[in-house]
Amino acid sequence: MNADEQRPIRNNGVTNRLQRYQSDLPATGILVTAKRPTRRTRWQSIQHALEGLAEAWATQPNLRLHVIFGVMVALAGVWSGLDAGQWLWVSLAVGMVIIAELLNTALERLVDLTVGELTDQLARIVKDLSAGFVFATCLLAVAIGCFVAGIGGEVFVGAELDRVDEERDDAAAAVGLGAGT
Repeated sequence: MNADEQRPIRNNGVTNRLQRYQSDLPATGILVTAKRPTRRTRWQSIQHALEGLAEAWATQPNLRLHVIFGVMVALAGVWSGLDAGQWLWVSLAVGMVIIAELLNTALERLVDLTVGELTDQLARIVKDLSAGFVFATCLLAVAIGCFVAGIGGEVFVGAELDRVDEERDDAAAAVGLGAGT
């Protein structure tokens, strides 16, 4: 397949937003704009960040779902009286999931911007990998929640401690000291 077959056919209609900036010269990048960048203030940067969060909140139902679950976890933490170390782990887990969802949203938008209405196998794979990243982060957050709540910790650590106690008791009985001394 040569380079001409890999590119979408150009016509008067634009199939994606970046196509109007693509050059016909091989191995050239994208010239986005010749406009000089304006200097932003810190307040403008914060405003843009808040606008991005508002856009993600308005358009991404999974983000809203993750935030709702995060609030529910926080309420359960208040109810159960978590200590500072447990709050650290819980807040880290909830924050990781929300950040993963925001990164997923940004990556999906970037793929949509680049590919446009064209169907592309690599674009689908990138989007699936990004969604898999969010899913893996959610599984990690659930595991952290289980250990903080003591669900998984007792099963794994408790079983190991029981085994150590049995070995100690067996060794003590073998030398005639009795169990538990």
